[in-house]
This record gives sequence, C-alpha cells and structure tokens, in this order.
Amino acid sequence: MADGYTPYRAGHNYTRVNERERDERYLAYRKKYELWPELRRVADFPIHLDLELSSACNLRCPMCPTVHIADPSFKKQHSAGAFMPPEMFRRAIDEGRRHEDFHSVKLNYRGESTLHPRIVEMIAYARDAGVIDIMMNTNGNYPPSLNGEMVDAGLTWIAFSLDAARPETYRRCRVGGDFFTAYSAAIDMCRFADRLTVQVGFVVQRANANEAREFTDFWSRMPVHSILVSDAYNSGDLIPNEGAILTKKYEPVEGFCCPQLWQRLVLWSDGRIFACCHAWDAPEDLYFGNIADTTLKEAWESEKLRALRLAHSSGGCNEIGTCAGCPYPKKPVDPSRGQPVVPDARGNAAQVVQLGGGGETKLKSTPSLTNAVDPPSKPDIPGTCR
Repeated sequence: MADGYTPYRAGHNYTRVNERERDERYLAYRKKYELWPELRRVADFPIHLDLELSSACNLRCPMCPTVHIADPSFKKQHSAGAFMPPEMFRRAIDEGRRHEDFHSVKLNYRGESTLHPRIVEMIAYARDAGVIDIMMNTNGNYPPSLNGEMVDAGLTWIAFSLDAARPETYRRCRVGGDFFTAYSAAIDMCRFADRLTVQVGFVVQRANANEAREFTDFWSRMPVHSILVSDAYNSGDLIPNEGAILTKKYEPVEGFCCPQLWQRLVLWSDGRIFACCHAWDAPEDLYFGNIADTTLKEAWESEKLRALRLAHSSGGCNEIGTCAGCPYPKKPVDPSRGQPVVPDARGNAAQVVQLGGGGETKLKSTPSLTNAVDPPSKPDIPGTCR
C-alpha cells in the first residue's frame, strides 16, 4: 500500500445502528472502491458516477455551498430548475455498463433530485443496466408516497439531511423546508429498511449544535442503518460569514491524497464533467469537458486527470487551487480536541473510523463524552464521500 495517512473527512462521525446483509458482489465492489485508491490503482472506468439529476433545490440552507455560488447562471439554474435530460442519463449508464469496473451511481450533487419528474424511471434504468449500488442524498421534502416507488425501482441507499431535532431549529437550518414532511419521509422509508440502506444526517452548526445528542437519541430508536453527525465546512471558502454558521475552523494538512481521483467522476445536469464532488463553482482545474463532446472514459483517462493523480500522489494537493480550498484534507485548528466524538446508540462517546462512503464502519466507545479521543495513526482504509 502507498505510504502516508489520509485524514479524510475528519469531522464526519457515523454511528452504526443496524446491520444489513450484503452479497459477495456488493462486498467485492466496496473492497475495490476503498482499496484501489490506496494502491493507486486506476480502474478501466470510474467505479462510481455522480449523476446530478437536478441542479435546482427547493431549500436554501445557509451552510450549503450552493447558496453562496456567485455565478449568475447557476443562481438562475438553482432556483428555476435544471434537470438532466433522460437521454444524457442513459448515455452515461450505457457507457458505464460496458466496463467491468463500473458499479455504482449517486443521483444528486448540487440540487434535490426528487424534483426530477422522471427520477423513478431513471432509477429503474440503472437497476436494469446492472448497477449494484444506486444511491441518493435528499432533504426529504417530497411526498412519502415516492418512497415505495423509488425502492421498487431499485434504489439501494438513501441519506436524509435533517439537521435538527425540533421544528423551530429545522426552520433556521433547512430554510424553505418543512420539518414534519422531511421527518415523515425518513420515518416512512424505514418500512423498507430490509431492502435498502437508510441513513439520517445532522450537520453541526451554531443554530443546532445543542440538539446533536437529542437527534442521535431519537434516530437510534428507529430502524435506520446509520446516523451521521458531521461538522459544517466552508467548502471552497464560498461562505462569506462562516463565523455565524460554522462551529469551528479547519486548517490544511500535508501529504493528503484524495481517493476520489481513483474512484469517481461527477456529471452535472448540463453535461459538464468534473473530477470530484467538491467542484461546486465549476473550477477549471477540476473540469474535464462536456459529455456532448467527450466520453466519460476519455475524461477518466485524460492526461489532465493523470497529472492530477500524480500531483496528489506526490504530496502536491495544496498546490492545486480547488484542492487547497477543499475541506477534506483539513483538521480542526484546535489539536487538543482530538477526533470529534458523538453519542452512539447507547449514549457513549463513539470514535468512528469510516471505511467507506456510507459503507462499513468501525465503532469503539468510551465511557464519557468529556474524554478526548486520540485519532488513530492510520485508518484501516481511507473513507470517502458517498
């Protein structure tokens, strides 16, 4: 394996509540997804594709980078709606299905994909093409009746971004959303917990920090599979008033090598291709063309992406403009805090080493939340963005 500790997503803490049985095909794909970046092994095609079904969103959350993107064209898209054409989606899936290393898709990026009027049809198309893992993050502000349709179509993993334990806090953190609608969608999805993985998430901000334990306690009694409590980040330094939102600052670390460069490509709803899931404001250094003019495989094997992988492998992450501003290769400014801790399902402090984006985790508990937890010298396998 390559040398060097990869402090990836230091502020993301998962409590695993319930287990799901997995078949050998799934386990083999997850092993490839986690291990190959460590080995610096490039697949014949991205193992994973982020397919942005919608760049529009029905919420305006203050900690979300998309709220602060200055590009007027994006603001128009974000509010008015920009949906990926079904033929573009099919083109991406059809290209991927020809390669044995392609296994998973995530159906969102900058927007809320349940707004897409043909989302169920698209999920079914990916399933019928043999995609193993069909995933989606959502704010949950959709009719719960959509849950059964998406599960029947083949959705395998869903994460609800909730960020509050109480309605009044939700209104401040999830601006434009409805607490009861989102909670109803998440709770209703638990009916299908034997058919897909259900995760709920809480992004710690100044407005909600005092509800993290209450949130974890509530959802640990539900049949979800994992609970994510994470720090709010100023990704790309897009949030101008971060002190009013973020609870702590992060600083760069040396020697970071991003596993995403060996795992995925991101396809925006307008056809633009980027290298990772932190290219919020269309940075040129992570841009690899438009699917109207190039194939995903050509982008994956391009000299530009090879150079990006080489720069990360040789410790030059912070010399790349967008990568230097990314929150992943950073650590809390206060080193005495150690690795953040959150309550597990039993109320203990839990130090969590994430082995995969929404995949398996290791959990070890300590008797008190007041005790600092030292970070491990090196995780077994570096985690990743789901």
